Amino acid sequence: MKIKRKNQLDFIQLHGTESPLYCEKLFKKGLKLIKAFRINDFFYFKKIVNYIPFCTYFLFDSNTIYYGGSGKKFCWKKLYEYTFQVPFFLSGGIEIQDFDTIKNFSHSKIFGIDVNSRFEIFPGKKDHIKLNAFIKKIRNI
Repeated sequence: MKIKRKNQLDFIQLHGTESPLYCEKLFKKGLKLIKAFRINDFFYFKKIVNYIPFCTYFLFDSNTIYYGGSGKKFCWKKLYEYTFQVPFFLSGGIEIQDFDTIKNFSHSKIFGIDVNSRFEIFPGKKDHIKLNAFIKKIRNI
């Protein structure tokens, strides 16, 4: 809560193994949550149903040993199995070359795109030229 107040954060992104109960506690403290889930071909979306009351958004990312920032992709077609009402961010190794695939990806609950490691010079340092070029292309869709 101190970090949220100090940095004036609007949302908290949880990218670990947080339980629905933990999310509920944060939600009851007034936090808006983005809960990330690691997706693979065997992921079963029913397992996230208990998070729905407490999350403003979901983020679907690659299932790797890392919790985000791996630069690895997952099969976005898996997201067509997602039928809940919580909007989601598309993630997972997105890079500028994915523009056409993203342009042709359609889902009623996609809210945004999460870009990170493929747009970094090194961890935590964005390549602003590459990032701005991608944002410009996406905004023109």
